[in-house]
Amino acid sequence: MIKENMKTAFREKGFTLIELLVVVAIIGILVAIAIPQYAGYKKQAADSRAQSQLRNLAASMEANFVSAQTYKGVTEASLSTKGYRIDSNVTITMEPSGYSAASTTAWSASAYHARGAQTFYWDSAKGGLQ
Repeated sequence: MIKENMKTAFREKGFTLIELLVVVAIIGILVAIAIPQYAGYKKQAADSRAQSQLRNLAASMEANFVSAQTYKGVTEASLSTKGYRIDSNVTITMEPSGYSAASTTAWSASAYHARGAQTFYWDSAKGGLQ
């Protein structure tokens, strides 16, 4: 009788190998679903950062225009006094070739994040973000 109680007590402890395998399989399925979605969210966040940088550049360019009455001759240093900060992961390209090449009445730029999927364009003559 004592042996039977010990066998029953021994069987009741812990999980079986099958139960553990089922749990590991379920976790594996959840991870397989979550990782691609997470990568997509990271790209969306990077694209949002590039778009935000372009909007910040536009606000700084307009603030500079109010004081100088021209877009021509703008530098990164003059924009930094207007609150513009450059993100090292975002590449901003002023059209046609740099800040100082902007015309007196309009400017355009593009922004791309190193980990993003899109390039965003700003054209002040066409009303902003394109």
